[in-house]
Amino acid sequence: MRTSLNELKQIEAFLLSKKKSPAFEMEMESNPDLREKVISQKIAYHLIKLFGRKLLKKDLNDLHYHLMHSHEHERFQREVQKIYPHHKI
Repeated sequence: MRTSLNELKQIEAFLLSKKKSPAFEMEMESNPDLREKVISQKIAYHLIKLFGRKLLKKDLNDLHYHLMHSHEHERFQREVQKIYPHHKI
């Protein structure tokens, strides 16, 4: 079930296109192997997106911790505390 480079380009063009190709959709209907490859590629895109979000969330949490817990940013911490006096930082 190896995907050729041309086939991969077609799958990516189909998945990334705003306008879906009726010809490609018909080809997927008649070719279960192609349909499976499209589904696999769609899953791969989804997993990459989730992984990117996870990394971004970690980076933001690290930044928040650094800003709110390091001595070098005490002035910033006081300013934030003035804006949100009832929130524990």
